[in-house]
Order: sequence, then structure tokens, then C-alpha cells
Amino acid sequence: DPEVDIEGESVPVRIRRNPRARRISMRADAVKREIRITMPNYTPTNVAMDFVAKQFPESRVLISWGGGVALVQTSNTYTMTGGYGGLSNHTDSGKGQGLAVNAGVAYEFIFADHATLVADLGYRYCKISQLTARDTVTTFSGTYAEGATLKNMDGSDRTLDLGGVHAGIGFRFYF
Repeated sequence: DPEVDIEGESVPVRIRRNPRARRISMRADAVKREIRITMPNYTPTNVAMDFVAKQFPESRVLISWGGGVALVQTSNTYTMTGGYGGLSNHTDSGKGQGLAVNAGVAYEFIFADHATLVADLGYRYCKISQLTARDTVTTFSGTYAEGATLKNMDGSDRTLDLGGVHAGIGFRFYF
């Protein structure tokens, strides 16, 4: 019987010809660790082997997208080394939420036995339009009670933009 290499392992291919078959069908038997092909009598064996090879490519392109709610917490600690209007060391803690959406494309290929390498590239949209104080604090721009909207030095609401292009490299292990 012919064999095919799947992720570094040689797997036997059992070919069964069936006079009633109208197309090639493939089943993987995990217990017997074999692939079974059923095909019409008139189909050449090399066509069946090409069919098996196309089912287990050595690389693939992945497209992804997703979305949800981003919950963020910020913490900025200020250590005063000189006098600034009587302000002492303080930690400015905030929280906020916003819509998070991402989309990307990745290329995955066999790296070693039971491992693949994935390189991805995408874009993430994630804007937090308002940050509120987690506790009462006195900062450069005033005193904030817990839950109050944090402000920038110019008086505008403090926002956070976590969006932009992202890229990564990772490994996927199969056990």
C-alpha cells in the first residue's frame, strides 16, 4: 500500500475501488492511524494520491477577524523631585471601556515534527473615548473623585487609542 507523509509521520493509504463510487472520498482512521480512500474503478491510483496530498498541505494562509468590548485600567505614578504647586507624589488610576475590532492575515507552515510557525499581520481598532478615576486623587489638572472623568492638561477628556497595525510570529504545537 502507498504511504503519505503527514507532519513528519508516514501514514499508510488504503485504497478501495468501488464500482458504484462516483467520486473519490477520503476518511482518516485515528485508531488504526491510516487513511482510507474509496474511488471508482476507472480512477488511476496516482489521482487518488494527488487527492490525499492536496488535503494535507505543508502551508496555508489564514484570514481572521473578530470584535468585542475592551475593558482597560490605567495607572500612572508621578514622583515629584521639585515643588510643583504643593503637589506630592501620586498615582493617577483610571478605567474605561470601548469597542475592539481586529482583522488580519497569517501564513502558517510546517516548522518541525508536530510544530508549525505562524507569521501574522493585521489591524486593530480599539478606542477608549473616556477614562474615569478609579479612586480619589489630586493631580496636575485638579482633584478627581472616584468615577469622575479624567482630564488632560488642556481640559479635554482623557482618551486612549490602542489601535493600529500589529504583526507577530508564533509557534503552534500539536500533541
